[in-house]
Amino acid sequence: MKKNVKNLITWSPSHLITSKRQAFTLAEVLITLAIIGVVAAMTIPTLVANHNAKLFKTRKEVAEAKIREITRQMNIHDALAPHTNTSAFVDTLKDYVKIAQVCDSENLTDCFSEQITKSTGEIIEVKNLKNSSKLGKTYNDTNLAFKMLDGLTYIMSYDNSCVAPDKYNSALSTTECLSYVLDVNGQKGPNKIGEDIVLVNASLPGGGCDGIEFNDLCIASEDIDYSCNNTGSCDTMGDPTCDCQAAANVACQAIGMRAPNAREYIQMYLHREELGNPATAITGVMMNPDVEVPDNYEEMLASDEYQQQMEAASDEEMQYAGMLNYVWAYQAGYNKVRCVK
Repeated sequence: MKKNVKNLITWSPSHLITSKRQAFTLAEVLITLAIIGVVAAMTIPTLVANHNAKLFKTRKEVAEAKIREITRQMNIHDALAPHTNTSAFVDTLKDYVKIAQVCDSENLTDCFSEQITKSTGEIIEVKNLKNSSKLGKTYNDTNLAFKMLDGLTYIMSYDNSCVAPDKYNSALSTTECLSYVLDVNGQKGPNKIGEDIVLVNASLPGGGCDGIEFNDLCIASEDIDYSCNNTGSCDTMGDPTCDCQAAANVACQAIGMRAPNAREYIQMYLHREELGNPATAITGVMMNPDVEVPDNYEEMLASDEYQQQMEAASDEEMQYAGMLNYVWAYQAGYNKVRCVK
Protein backbone atom coordinates (compact mmCIF):
# COMPACT_ATOMS: atom_id res chain seq x y z
CA MET A 1 0.00 0.00 0.00
CA LYS A 2 2.86 2.39 0.92
CA LYS A 3 4.61 1.58 -2.33
CA ASN A 4 1.56 2.64 -4.30
CA VAL A 5 1.37 5.92 -2.39
CA LYS A 6 5.05 6.59 -3.00
CA ASN A 7 4.64 5.96 -6.68
CA LEU A 8 1.70 8.35 -6.77
CA ILE A 9 3.63 11.07 -4.98
CA THR A 10 6.71 10.82 -7.19
CA TRP A 11 4.65 10.95 -10.41
CA SER A 12 4.49 14.43 -11.88
CA PRO A 13 2.23 16.04 -14.52
CA SER A 14 5.43 17.25 -16.11
CA HIS A 15 5.69 13.78 -17.58
CA LEU A 16 2.93 14.84 -19.99
CA ILE A 17 5.29 17.44 -21.40
CA THR A 18 8.56 15.57 -21.27
CA SER A 19 7.34 12.12 -22.30
CA LYS A 20 7.28 11.13 -25.95
CA ARG A 21 3.74 11.06 -27.54
CA GLN A 22 1.93 11.62 -30.86
CA ALA A 23 0.33 15.03 -31.67
CA PHE A 24 -1.28 16.91 -34.59
CA THR A 25 0.86 19.37 -36.40
CA LEU A 26 -0.37 22.91 -37.01
CA ALA A 27 -0.75 22.16 -40.71
CA GLU A 28 -2.95 19.14 -39.99
CA VAL A 29 -5.16 21.19 -37.67
CA LEU A 30 -5.54 23.95 -40.25
CA ILE A 31 -6.40 21.46 -43.01
CA THR A 32 -9.02 19.83 -40.77
CA LEU A 33 -10.57 23.20 -39.93
CA ALA A 34 -10.61 24.10 -43.63
CA ILE A 35 -12.44 20.85 -44.49
CA ILE A 36 -14.98 21.46 -41.70
CA GLY A 37 -15.47 25.00 -42.98
CA VAL A 38 -16.10 23.82 -46.56
CA VAL A 39 -18.56 21.14 -45.42
CA ALA A 40 -20.35 23.67 -43.21
CA ALA A 41 -20.54 26.19 -46.05
CA MET A 42 -22.10 23.53 -48.28
CA THR A 43 -24.60 22.11 -45.79
CA ILE A 44 -25.66 24.93 -43.48
CA PRO A 45 -27.49 27.00 -46.17
CA THR A 46 -29.45 23.88 -47.16
CA LEU A 47 -30.28 23.12 -43.54
CA VAL A 48 -31.38 26.71 -42.95
CA ALA A 49 -33.49 26.72 -46.14
CA ASN A 50 -35.14 23.43 -45.17
CA HIS A 51 -35.82 24.75 -41.68
CA ASN A 52 -37.34 27.95 -43.05
CA ALA A 53 -39.47 26.01 -45.54
CA LYS A 54 -40.87 23.84 -42.74
CA LEU A 55 -41.40 26.89 -40.56
CA PHE A 56 -43.24 28.77 -43.32
CA LYS A 57 -45.35 25.69 -44.10
CA THR A 58 -46.34 25.29 -40.46
CA ARG A 59 -47.21 28.96 -40.09
CA LYS A 60 -49.27 28.82 -43.31
CA GLU A 61 -51.24 25.85 -42.01
CA VAL A 62 -51.81 27.58 -38.67
CA ALA A 63 -52.89 30.81 -40.39
CA GLU A 64 -55.28 28.94 -42.72
CA ALA A 65 -56.82 27.03 -39.82
CA LYS A 66 -57.17 30.24 -37.82
CA ILE A 67 -58.90 32.26 -40.54
CA ARG A 68 -61.26 29.35 -41.27
CA GLU A 69 -62.24 29.09 -37.61
CA ILE A 70 -62.60 32.85 -37.22
CA THR A 71 -64.86 33.19 -40.26
CA ARG A 72 -66.81 30.09 -39.21
CA GLN A 73 -67.53 31.69 -35.85
CA MET A 74 -68.48 34.93 -37.58
CA ASN A 75 -70.85 33.02 -39.83
CA ILE A 76 -72.47 31.27 -36.86
CA HIS A 77 -73.17 34.69 -35.31
CA ASP A 78 -74.43 36.21 -38.59
CA ALA A 79 -71.39 38.49 -38.68
CA LEU A 80 -69.66 37.22 -41.84
CA ALA A 81 -71.94 38.97 -44.32
CA PRO A 82 -73.16 41.34 -45.46
CA HIS A 83 -70.75 44.24 -44.92
CA THR A 84 -70.65 47.40 -46.98
CA ASN A 85 -66.87 47.32 -47.51
CA THR A 86 -63.55 45.92 -46.31
CA SER A 87 -63.27 48.46 -43.52
CA ALA A 88 -66.63 47.43 -42.07
CA PHE A 89 -65.65 43.77 -42.25
CA VAL A 90 -62.34 44.35 -40.46
CA ASP A 91 -64.13 46.34 -37.75
CA THR A 92 -66.28 43.28 -37.09
CA LEU A 93 -63.29 40.97 -37.41
CA LYS A 94 -61.75 42.74 -34.39
CA ASP A 95 -64.48 41.24 -32.21
CA TYR A 96 -63.23 37.73 -33.04
CA VAL A 97 -59.44 38.06 -33.08
CA LYS A 98 -56.84 40.36 -31.56
CA ILE A 99 -55.51 42.78 -34.18
CA ALA A 100 -52.47 44.84 -33.24
CA GLN A 101 -52.71 47.47 -35.98
CA VAL A 102 -54.90 48.37 -38.96
CA CYS A 103 -53.51 50.39 -41.88
CA ASP A 104 -55.63 52.07 -44.55
CA SER A 105 -54.97 51.88 -48.29
CA GLU A 106 -52.68 54.92 -48.19
CA ASN A 107 -50.46 53.42 -45.49
CA LEU A 108 -50.31 49.69 -46.28
CA THR A 109 -46.57 49.46 -45.67
CA ASP A 110 -47.02 50.53 -42.05
CA CYS A 111 -48.46 47.04 -41.51
CA PHE A 112 -46.98 45.07 -44.40
CA SER A 113 -43.58 44.72 -46.06
CA GLU A 114 -42.74 47.32 -48.71
CA GLN A 115 -42.19 44.86 -51.57
CA ILE A 116 -43.31 41.40 -52.68
CA THR A 117 -41.22 39.27 -55.03
CA LYS A 118 -43.14 37.08 -57.48
CA SER A 119 -41.87 33.67 -58.53
CA THR A 120 -40.63 35.26 -61.76
CA GLY A 121 -38.42 37.65 -59.78
CA GLU A 122 -40.68 40.60 -60.55
CA ILE A 123 -40.97 43.10 -57.69
CA ILE A 124 -44.41 44.35 -56.64
CA GLU A 125 -44.59 47.60 -54.68
CA VAL A 126 -47.06 47.06 -51.83
CA LYS A 127 -47.96 50.77 -51.69
CA ASN A 128 -49.64 50.31 -55.09
CA LEU A 129 -52.00 47.54 -53.90
CA LYS A 130 -54.61 50.06 -52.80
CA ASN A 131 -57.80 48.52 -54.13
CA SER A 132 -59.42 45.19 -54.92
CA SER A 133 -58.56 45.39 -58.63
CA LYS A 134 -54.87 45.10 -57.66
CA LEU A 135 -55.71 41.71 -56.13
CA GLY A 136 -57.41 40.58 -59.33
CA LYS A 137 -60.92 41.36 -58.07
CA THR A 138 -63.86 43.45 -59.24
CA TYR A 139 -65.15 44.44 -55.80
CA ASN A 140 -64.19 48.07 -56.51
CA ASP A 141 -63.23 48.67 -52.89
CA THR A 142 -60.11 49.91 -51.12
CA ASN A 143 -57.90 47.35 -49.38
CA LEU A 144 -56.76 47.33 -45.78
CA ALA A 145 -53.64 45.91 -44.19
CA PHE A 146 -53.47 44.70 -40.60
CA LYS A 147 -51.17 42.95 -38.17
CA MET A 148 -52.19 40.10 -35.89
CA LEU A 149 -50.67 39.86 -32.42
CA ASP A 150 -48.98 36.59 -33.48
CA GLY A 151 -47.01 38.39 -36.23
CA LEU A 152 -49.14 37.43 -39.24
CA THR A 153 -49.79 40.37 -41.57
CA TYR A 154 -52.53 40.70 -44.17
CA ILE A 155 -53.61 42.85 -47.09
CA MET A 156 -57.31 42.09 -47.44
CA SER A 157 -60.22 42.86 -49.72
CA TYR A 158 -63.81 41.93 -48.83
CA ASP A 159 -66.50 41.10 -51.38
CA ASN A 160 -69.51 43.16 -50.31
CA SER A 161 -71.75 41.11 -52.62
CA CYS A 162 -70.85 37.94 -50.74
CA VAL A 163 -73.68 35.78 -49.42
CA ALA A 164 -72.95 33.97 -46.16
CA PRO A 165 -73.02 30.16 -46.47
CA ASP A 166 -75.41 27.94 -44.54
CA LYS A 167 -74.22 28.20 -40.93
CA TYR A 168 -75.40 24.65 -40.20
CA ASN A 169 -73.27 23.07 -42.94
CA SER A 170 -69.70 23.05 -41.63
CA ALA A 171 -68.38 21.63 -44.91
CA LEU A 172 -69.07 24.87 -46.78
CA SER A 173 -66.30 27.43 -47.13
CA THR A 174 -66.49 30.57 -45.00
CA THR A 175 -63.53 32.26 -46.68
CA GLU A 176 -65.09 32.86 -50.09
CA CYS A 177 -65.91 36.45 -49.16
CA LEU A 178 -62.24 37.25 -48.69
CA SER A 179 -59.28 37.88 -50.95
CA TYR A 180 -55.99 38.44 -49.21
CA VAL A 181 -52.22 38.44 -49.28
CA LEU A 182 -50.67 36.87 -46.19
CA ASP A 183 -47.12 37.25 -44.91
CA VAL A 184 -46.50 34.43 -42.45
CA ASN A 185 -43.49 36.08 -40.78
CA GLY A 186 -44.55 39.69 -40.73
CA GLN A 187 -42.32 42.27 -42.37
CA LYS A 188 -39.23 40.05 -42.30
CA GLY A 189 -37.76 38.64 -45.53
CA PRO A 190 -37.70 37.08 -48.00
CA ASN A 191 -41.21 38.45 -48.80
CA LYS A 192 -41.52 36.07 -51.75
CA ILE A 193 -44.58 34.30 -53.12
CA GLY A 194 -44.31 30.57 -52.52
CA GLU A 195 -42.13 31.06 -49.43
CA ASP A 196 -43.41 33.41 -46.75
CA ILE A 197 -46.04 35.16 -48.92
CA VAL A 198 -49.34 33.39 -49.63
CA LEU A 199 -52.09 34.55 -51.99
CA VAL A 200 -55.59 33.30 -51.18
CA ASN A 201 -58.32 33.91 -53.76
CA ALA A 202 -56.18 36.74 -55.09
CA SER A 203 -53.59 37.59 -57.73
CA LEU A 204 -50.99 40.32 -58.14
CA PRO A 205 -50.29 42.53 -61.15
CA GLY A 206 -47.47 41.83 -63.57
CA GLY A 207 -46.10 38.83 -65.42
CA GLY A 208 -45.86 35.21 -64.39
CA CYS A 209 -48.79 33.63 -62.61
CA ASP A 210 -51.77 36.00 -62.59
CA GLY A 211 -53.64 33.88 -60.07
CA ILE A 212 -52.82 31.57 -57.19
CA GLU A 213 -49.58 29.60 -57.26
CA PHE A 214 -50.06 26.05 -55.98
CA ASN A 215 -48.16 22.78 -56.59
CA ASP A 216 -46.43 24.12 -59.73
CA LEU A 217 -49.80 25.28 -61.05
CA CYS A 218 -51.07 28.77 -61.72
CA ILE A 219 -54.74 28.77 -60.72
CA ALA A 220 -57.08 31.49 -61.95
CA SER A 221 -58.38 33.86 -59.29
CA GLU A 222 -62.01 33.53 -60.44
CA ASP A 223 -64.35 30.74 -61.56
CA ILE A 224 -65.78 30.80 -65.08
CA ASP A 225 -68.89 29.18 -66.57
CA TYR A 226 -68.99 26.54 -69.28
CA SER A 227 -71.79 24.74 -71.10
CA CYS A 228 -72.26 21.25 -72.57
CA ASN A 229 -75.17 19.04 -73.60
CA ASN A 230 -74.27 15.79 -71.87
CA THR A 231 -77.32 14.19 -70.30
CA GLY A 232 -75.52 10.99 -69.37
CA SER A 233 -75.84 9.16 -72.68
CA CYS A 234 -72.90 10.75 -74.51
CA ASP A 235 -69.50 9.05 -74.34
CA THR A 236 -67.64 11.04 -76.98
CA MET A 237 -64.40 12.38 -75.53
CA GLY A 238 -63.01 15.66 -76.77
CA ASP A 239 -66.23 17.00 -78.29
CA PRO A 240 -67.11 20.18 -76.34
CA THR A 241 -70.77 19.91 -77.29
CA CYS A 242 -70.91 16.59 -75.46
CA ASP A 243 -67.83 16.12 -73.29
CA CYS A 244 -68.22 18.56 -70.37
CA GLN A 245 -64.53 18.48 -69.53
CA ALA A 246 -63.74 19.45 -73.12
CA ALA A 247 -66.35 22.23 -72.86
CA ALA A 248 -64.71 23.50 -69.68
CA ASN A 249 -61.35 23.36 -71.43
CA VAL A 250 -62.63 25.48 -74.32
CA ALA A 251 -63.89 28.10 -71.85
CA CYS A 252 -60.48 28.13 -70.15
CA GLN A 253 -58.61 28.37 -73.44
CA ALA A 254 -60.44 31.64 -74.09
CA ILE A 255 -58.46 33.17 -71.20
CA GLY A 256 -55.19 31.44 -72.07
CA MET A 257 -55.56 28.58 -69.59
CA ARG A 258 -57.02 25.06 -69.45
CA ALA A 259 -59.42 23.01 -67.35
CA PRO A 260 -57.77 21.01 -64.53
CA ASN A 261 -57.45 17.28 -65.06
CA ALA A 262 -58.66 14.69 -62.56
CA ARG A 263 -55.42 14.66 -60.56
CA GLU A 264 -55.30 18.43 -60.38
CA TYR A 265 -58.88 19.14 -59.36
CA ILE A 266 -58.71 16.49 -56.62
CA GLN A 267 -55.70 18.31 -55.12
CA MET A 268 -57.49 21.64 -55.56
CA TYR A 269 -60.54 20.23 -53.79
CA LEU A 270 -58.50 18.82 -50.90
CA HIS A 271 -56.82 22.23 -50.44
CA ARG A 272 -59.93 24.26 -51.26
CA GLU A 273 -59.91 26.37 -48.09
CA GLU A 274 -56.41 27.72 -48.61
CA LEU A 275 -57.14 28.29 -52.31
CA GLY A 276 -60.31 30.27 -51.69
CA ASN A 277 -62.70 27.40 -52.51
CA PRO A 278 -62.09 27.07 -56.27
CA ALA A 279 -64.78 25.46 -58.41
CA THR A 280 -63.80 21.89 -59.30
CA ALA A 281 -65.59 18.88 -60.71
CA ILE A 282 -65.38 17.19 -57.29
CA THR A 283 -67.20 20.16 -55.73
CA GLY A 284 -70.00 19.63 -58.24
CA VAL A 285 -70.07 15.87 -57.69
CA MET A 286 -70.52 16.42 -53.94
CA MET A 287 -73.56 18.61 -54.72
CA ASN A 288 -75.16 16.00 -56.99
CA PRO A 289 -77.84 14.02 -55.10
CA ASP A 290 -77.83 11.37 -57.84
CA VAL A 291 -74.19 10.45 -57.23
CA GLU A 292 -73.56 8.35 -54.13
CA VAL A 293 -70.28 9.01 -52.35
CA PRO A 294 -69.14 7.39 -49.09
CA ASP A 295 -69.17 9.38 -45.87
CA ASN A 296 -65.37 9.26 -45.73
CA TYR A 297 -64.98 10.32 -49.36
CA GLU A 298 -62.61 13.18 -48.62
CA GLU A 299 -60.42 10.98 -46.41
CA MET A 300 -60.31 8.43 -49.21
CA LEU A 301 -59.21 11.06 -51.74
CA ALA A 302 -56.44 12.20 -49.40
CA SER A 303 -55.20 8.70 -48.54
CA ASP A 304 -51.76 7.55 -49.71
CA GLU A 305 -53.28 4.46 -51.30
CA TYR A 306 -55.67 6.48 -53.45
CA GLN A 307 -52.97 8.97 -54.42
CA GLN A 308 -50.74 6.08 -55.51
CA GLN A 309 -53.58 4.68 -57.62
CA MET A 310 -54.03 8.09 -59.23
CA GLU A 311 -50.34 8.31 -60.06
CA ALA A 312 -50.34 4.81 -61.52
CA ALA A 313 -53.44 5.40 -63.68
CA SER A 314 -53.00 5.85 -67.40
CA ASP A 315 -53.76 9.11 -69.22
CA GLU A 316 -56.80 7.47 -70.81
CA GLU A 317 -58.14 6.42 -67.41
CA MET A 318 -57.60 9.93 -66.07
CA GLN A 319 -59.36 11.43 -69.08
CA TYR A 320 -62.35 9.15 -68.55
CA ALA A 321 -62.45 9.92 -64.81
CA GLY A 322 -62.37 13.62 -65.61
CA MET A 323 -65.14 13.31 -68.18
CA LEU A 324 -67.41 11.48 -65.72
CA ASN A 325 -66.84 13.96 -62.92
CA TYR A 326 -67.40 17.01 -65.13
CA VAL A 327 -70.62 15.42 -66.43
CA TRP A 328 -71.89 14.66 -62.91
CA ALA A 329 -71.01 18.17 -61.81
CA TYR A 330 -72.78 19.74 -64.79
CA GLN A 331 -75.86 17.57 -64.25
CA ALA A 332 -75.98 18.91 -60.69
CA GLY A 333 -76.21 22.40 -62.16
CA TYR A 334 -72.62 23.17 -61.24
CA ASN A 335 -71.21 24.50 -64.50
CA LYS A 336 -68.27 26.38 -63.05
CA VAL A 337 -64.55 25.66 -63.37
CA ARG A 338 -61.37 27.19 -61.99
CA CYS A 339 -58.86 27.23 -64.85
CA VAL A 340 -55.18 26.42 -64.50
CA LYS A 341 -51.96 26.65 -66.47
